[in-house]
Amino acid sequence: MSYIVIMSTRDGGSLLEATLSSLMSQTVLPKALSIVVDGGDIPSTLQIIKDNCRVPYVVMEHKGGKYAKRDVWRMPANLNEAYNAGRDLAGSFDFLLITGDDCRYPPSYAETLMRHMLEESVVVASGICAFKGKTSHRMRSPMGSGRMIRHDYWLRVGASFPISYAWESWILYRAMMDGENIRLYRDLRFEHLHPFGRTYRSYDWGKARYLAGYSPLTLLGELTLSLLGMESTLPRVDWLRILIGYLMAPLSFKLTKDPYANFPSEVREFVKETQLKNLKEKLCRLIRTIRREEEKEKDEG
Repeated sequence: MSYIVIMSTRDGGSLLEATLSSLMSQTVLPKALSIVVDGGDIPSTLQIIKDNCRVPYVVMEHKGGKYAKRDVWRMPANLNEAYNAGRDLAGSFDFLLITGDDCRYPPSYAETLMRHMLEESVVVASGICAFKGKTSHRMRSPMGSGRMIRHDYWLRVGASFPISYAWESWILYRAMMDGENIRLYRDLRFEHLHPFGRTYRSYDWGKARYLAGYSPLTLLGELTLSLLGMESTLPRVDWLRILIGYLMAPLSFKLTKDPYANFPSEVREFVKETQLKNLKEKLCRLIRTIRREEEKEKDEG
């Protein structure tokens, strides 16, 4: 079992150091580490990488111009660049691990994840991340950071993330569309050292859901659960921003030439059809439950 790690970082500082330290403490070390340094204080970041890496690594530096400001939506392009460089450095490998620059993994994380994926024929998987030591019971799909992708499947789907607000969910929906297995392993935990959503803009998450083909009813259901105080990794106000971003997305994309307003049409149609099917099934179950209760009341009467 072998893997490479791909990452994008900007001024990661002590958190990047903690991430690299946990990666270098894995029971199965990565075959290579590939990092895009997306602007910021590049010399300091390079020194942290040099001081903390004990495996072959490659670094791509983004300087000046558009990189003078942070833009988290450069992430898919950065990870594509990191993958290509990591592949060239490592040669052959079985998995790729995607990580943020603010994650701490237990020593057996990579080994356990790869073993589960091989035993259960899984193509995309992750453990569950904890924020301030707590996890959410509502999480069902593999996380973004800590996510492992089987390399042969990655090659089969084109070995490249779409340049899109919805880039992170694309591989999950694509795998489901292809009839492949994805898993979130709840007994395998890692930490996000920054609060969830620290750099992401909630409005853009709404755009991502629109691009991915989310049903309005599905989004309203998520919003309702949050407003009712059900478990969520996001504050309630962020869910309201997501709803606004979703509703404004069609007009926003029409009025502006947004470089991230892309998503594979066949995956979008799959998401729409799947969510519609799930909503119909839930409605049918609700109707059956109501009818059973009515019949029970009649029998008791």
